[in-house]
Amino acid sequence: MNAKEEVINEVLKNVQYAVGCTEPVAVGYLASAMKKMMKKPIQNIEVKTSEGMLKNGKSVYIPGTKLFGLEYAAALGVCCEKPGDKLLVFQNIGQQEIKQAEMLVQQNRVQLSLESGKSNVYVHLVLSNDNERCVGVLENSHDHISYIELNGNCVYKEDSIKEDVKCLDYTLSEMVQLAETIDYEKIAYMKLGMDSNYVAALEGLRNPYGTNLGKYLNYLSEKGLLNKDVAFETRVLTAAAADMRMGGGMCPIMTSGGSGNQGIGIAIPIQVVARHEQVDEQRVIRALFFGHLMNQWVKHQTGKLSGMCGCAIGSAIGSSSAIVWMLHGDEEMITEACHYLFANLAGMLCDGAKTGCALKLSTSAEEAVVASYLALGGYQVQRNTGIIGDCLEKTIGNIGKLSNLAYPKVNEELLSIMLES
Repeated sequence: MNAKEEVINEVLKNVQYAVGCTEPVAVGYLASAMKKMMKKPIQNIEVKTSEGMLKNGKSVYIPGTKLFGLEYAAALGVCCEKPGDKLLVFQNIGQQEIKQAEMLVQQNRVQLSLESGKSNVYVHLVLSNDNERCVGVLENSHDHISYIELNGNCVYKEDSIKEDVKCLDYTLSEMVQLAETIDYEKIAYMKLGMDSNYVAALEGLRNPYGTNLGKYLNYLSEKGLLNKDVAFETRVLTAAAADMRMGGGMCPIMTSGGSGNQGIGIAIPIQVVARHEQVDEQRVIRALFFGHLMNQWVKHQTGKLSGMCGCAIGSAIGSSSAIVWMLHGDEEMITEACHYLFANLAGMLCDGAKTGCALKLSTSAEEAVVASYLALGGYQVQRNTGIIGDCLEKTIGNIGKLSNLAYPKVNEELLSIMLES
């Protein structure tokens, strides 16, 4: 496999359907896979995760339920009789299974703890009963099970995957070329994912979920108190999709880089602008691929679960880059759009997945549209000031340094605050 194919495969495998926030979903997926190895009912569950998984799984609703937390995610994974495939594991969850999971947790049969020093996507589970003990590990990707053993014997092992592919050390020019030359048939399926994310937004506007941010914003617009231009429409729809997803809704979301919120934050701004500008469908889908590629490029530097909000430094960068390219902007304009967003939003904290993610995601999505049109109109951010370097590659490298060197301490304090609440 050459470097170009490796990049394409890395992006495509991280653009897939998921129901619910991918951190509790990953725990449920591993628990469900391990359960199949055992013959008798499971009596006890031990859950160990990395800081990032614990932070993002503590307060977010599990789809189809009014439950939240990784303890319930593991219990539901064990109790689910007809699990969906991988990140769709909770797609068919029923009321009886929810009651069984609640009983396991209420009887203190599920224990959760932190395992420090692991990759930011890491889950270690132990399922047991009187006669069986099953141990499993998921790491580096939300759907990558690397090891399962039953009663001390290995029954499944897969080589650990790298958290990011090295060849994502591309330049912006190489990324643009990749988006322009990739075989369209390889990315045509992304149209369905973009439409699914839009359907999720409409569901969030129709019914109450989470904090109902999308519904409130839409109401204010209909009352004439806020102007519903293309940027604000993006904010409303993005908020509504996040409300649905983080509030326990069952609509499948097409992810980006393993994150459903980032998948929303890339797809909806591109789709809203494309409709407004009447862009040809194939160019829209190439732009969508470019957006996923740019998001992956940032996450290659920051890691999948950064202490900075991935919607601000990842999906907003992806969608704004894609919009500028889609509207025939050049690489300099793409750079300026990204620099505007980094100068504006970098440093936005990720304080865990929750219904309130609709706030940060919708802000980032609206600003992505604003950044795109500013850059297309000639706006420029001063270079070599603050975190802004003399080129986009340098700026993203600076963001990576902050994420990897400064934010681990921030994450540590954030988690301490969250566990006290």
